[in-house]
Amino acid sequence: MTTITTWNKRLKKVNNEVKEIESLLTAAIKKYESMYSHGVKKIMQANLKEIMVGVPKEEAIDLLGPKLLDVFEWDDILPVEKYSKFNALVWAKRIQRELNKQDEAIRYYRNRLWRIHSLLEKLEEVYIKSNEKKKVRKVFELMHQVTYLIFLRPYRATYIAKLIFSL
Repeated sequence: MTTITTWNKRLKKVNNEVKEIESLLTAAIKKYESMYSHGVKKIMQANLKEIMVGVPKEEAIDLLGPKLLDVFEWDDILPVEKYSKFNALVWAKRIQRELNKQDEAIRYYRNRLWRIHSLLEKLEEVYIKSNEKKKVRKVFELMHQVTYLIFLRPYRATYIAKLIFSL
């Protein structure tokens, strides 16, 4: 039979693991958001290059408006003599591969958190049976944190998407 001391050690170990996973998961989500933002910008830039083939810079600024000057580096977009319409698709495919890898890492951490959640449910039962109210409270708080982390998702609305909406 497992003693309460063993359960206390498990709780401490789980607490440390949750802290470790929290930092790794939030870093993975931030990297995903950064990649997404970068990808959207690159795809938009590729589309803009295709549209602006052969258009002088002054005329392009008049056509597109000054808001886009803040987002894109015009030296990279203009002047373009020739540009393939498939470059945006190439960027989309490249970015999607990177996003899939990052999504896989996020799923891995989420699965680890689900296993921790089931272990915490067992710990909670043990502490309730042994009448350890402080430990029950600690497990409850840890379960709440784990549940929050499990349902944490990348925020995909970027400043570029907001700019498109505003235009």
